[in-house]
Amino acid sequence: MVTDMVTVDMIMMTIMTMTTAGETVNACEGSILRLSCPGCKIRILAANYGRTDRKTCIKNRPPHQIRNTNCRSSSSLSIVSSWCDGRQSCNVPATNSVFSDPCYGTYKYLRVKYCCTRRRS
Repeated sequence: MVTDMVTVDMIMMTIMTMTTAGETVNACEGSILRLSCPGCKIRILAANYGRTDRKTCIKNRPPHQIRNTNCRSSSSLSIVSSWCDGRQSCNVPATNSVFSDPCYGTYKYLRVKYCCTRRRS
């Protein structure tokens, strides 16, 4: 019984940590960002489709496609929130057709910060 309570406390501590801290994930242009919060709800904290660094999603890309690091789609947060907020899981395509093209010629990625929140009964 004590072991069960410790396990439950550890699980709850993990959930609460993720709820307050969040997690950041990326999906390269043309791929799908998959979020999952089994038994909980997704809450989107931040999102950007574009490019803000020269380290993410650079494999096999020529330098001119990753040079622009001031690339942001202003609608990113509202789009990702509409696809994911309040759900247990969601899949968001990291594509120009979803977010438009904020910087032509730049290879982009979707970066999302989210947390899992407990469901209310």
